[in-house]
Amino acid sequence: EQNYEVVRIAKGDTLWGIAEKYNTKGDIRKYIYDLKILNNLESSQIIEGSELKIPNNVEQNSTYTKYLLKTIQAKF
Repeated sequence: EQNYEVVRIAKGDTLWGIAEKYNTKGDIRKYIYDLKILNNLESSQIIEGSELKIPNNVEQNSTYTKYLLKTIQAKF
């Protein structure tokens, strides 16, 4: 089960702007952090034309939370 949708980054897009568009509740800084983890980004720089995974229902989705934890653990 996918707990995210994929969007293509357009010219002028920023991680903050994308987060403002898709974050429906909660702290936008946490949402940006989650975006960076989900997409294996080391910085907030994104590249036009590349794809970005956008989490669905971040605050309510325990499956997504488990996925994030596994992703973080795999990095260490």
